[in-house]
Amino acid sequence: MFFRPKFGLVLGGGGARGGAHVGVLRVLSEIGYKPDLVIGTSVGGAVSVMLGAGWSTEQLERYFSQTDFSRMLSLDRTGHSLIGNERLRAELERLFGNADIRDLSPKVALMAADIRNGQRVLIEQGPIVEAVLASMAVPGLFPPIPWGEYLLVDGGTTDNVPTQAAYQSGAQRVVAVDLGANPETGFEVDEGHGFSKYIQRTLHWLLGLGGRQTAFDTLLQSQMISSEVMVNYHLALFPPDVLIRPNMPGIGLFSMEKISVAIRAGERAARQSLPQLRALVRSPLPPRKSRALPSFVTVPPIA
Repeated sequence: MFFRPKFGLVLGGGGARGGAHVGVLRVLSEIGYKPDLVIGTSVGGAVSVMLGAGWSTEQLERYFSQTDFSRMLSLDRTGHSLIGNERLRAELERLFGNADIRDLSPKVALMAADIRNGQRVLIEQGPIVEAVLASMAVPGLFPPIPWGEYLLVDGGTTDNVPTQAAYQSGAQRVVAVDLGANPETGFEVDEGHGFSKYIQRTLHWLLGLGGRQTAFDTLLQSQMISSEVMVNYHLALFPPDVLIRPNMPGIGLFSMEKISVAIRAGERAARQSLPQLRALVRSPLPPRKSRALPSFVTVPPIA
């Protein structure tokens, strides 16, 4: 009897570079790689829930290419962050209403981090809106999300490509997409356009002096470098069967005007991995042995 292993898909974080996930998904769909489990971090989490809600690659591309994301930004007046999430919350509510992550198919889980104790947190149940906001809450830029006894921020803080969580959640074969570290954040003072320009103006207003934006940019870049070191460490411990790393020079975290470039980069990288991907789909490989105990926690649902 042909054994079909349980397929997992891991989608990493990376802001506007997340458009690459759409290109990868197009190729995976073409060859018949149908994940039983999708785990995402940050923008990868947003794409994961869209996939679980039944969105096609065409719908994903249309949404990311045609949506004006700058209209989802607003100044935070609570002191918890630089940018508020009220408009982003409204957009997510428009898309997903009050649906629970458990309503999605294939199964979806999102990675976040508890800012209070540094734990990796896997969200497998609870409101989709709160889960996405938590997984995308870049510390300092967007407000943290209360979740019971936890205070959650962007999952990329501790685990930007959570392959371990995929294995521990039951996946036996895993394809992972790492959007990679990029020294360009999209905050360039003189070169921002569209969404980047809007954030630039917002930060200039909030930080008071243009020179301080450079300091903030440096801080964010250092966080990205630390995140990439951690990603490489986790991938070495829990390697996926196929790792896809799109090449996206010039695309910063907030370069939303370049989303179509990121989509093409993701498709190109996935096509370069076609031999490995096809072998993964065809081969009746036995399940892997159980992995080490997880070093993350799962959170209970919230109302």
